[in-house]
Amino acid sequence: TLQLKFYKDGEYTIIPKCRDMAGRTTELKTEQNFVIDKTPPKINVTYSSNGAVINPLTYEPDEGEGVYSKEAVKATVTVNETNFWSEENGSREFNNQWDFSGTKGINSNGENIELADYLATANVAKNWNSNTTIRTNSEFAFNVDANYTFTFSYTDLAGNKTVYNPDYFTVDQTDPTGEISLDREGSIWSTIWRALTFDIFRDSAYDVRFNAKDGTSGVKSIEYYKTRLPLGS
Repeated sequence: TLQLKFYKDGEYTIIPKCRDMAGRTTELKTEQNFVIDKTPPKINVTYSSNGAVINPLTYEPDEGEGVYSKEAVKATVTVNETNFWSEENGSREFNNQWDFSGTKGINSNGENIELADYLATANVAKNWNSNTTIRTNSEFAFNVDANYTFTFSYTDLAGNKTVYNPDYFTVDQTDPTGEISLDREGSIWSTIWRALTFDIFRDSAYDVRFNAKDGTSGVKSIEYYKTRLPLGS
């Protein structure tokens, strides 16, 4: 009995040959093929929006901070892995290789949105461009207004698992809303007064208030314009 041990990563083929004491040899027709892979996949993700690079936060943002995009965002996932599923490995979809359960999008009402099917995107072989062991997929899209957390895990064919830590960013393609209001509004006296003064003149200062609203990314600033000189001057 001959016992062999293989330790290094690699693809192996064994073709046994036997020789007796008289010098006669026999080569077995059945060869044994196997792969040793103890190395976890290496994963990198980059983001872009209409050609511009997006650098997301790598920690959960506090209120008032974040990385914002006014257009849809696309993620490019790069996996450096020798034993990556492809059509050559068979027609089976290895759904257990990918796990996107940690990915989520929260809308302006604090509700989870319906995400794109990222698992299906990852399982389509033609989505992956291959350069030796490095494969890229640029079909992960974020088209709906939401605050996103993008994270996933990938397990190679040998069972080595890598978890990609969360990235945080916001897609907000909706213009903010706003209104301007003057004091005394809302009462019958304010209506009468505005009619008598042609909605311009009054004998005291105006209390002018600006209200702005943006549910997804929040309001950053409010700007206003006024005449340089009083009317009639």
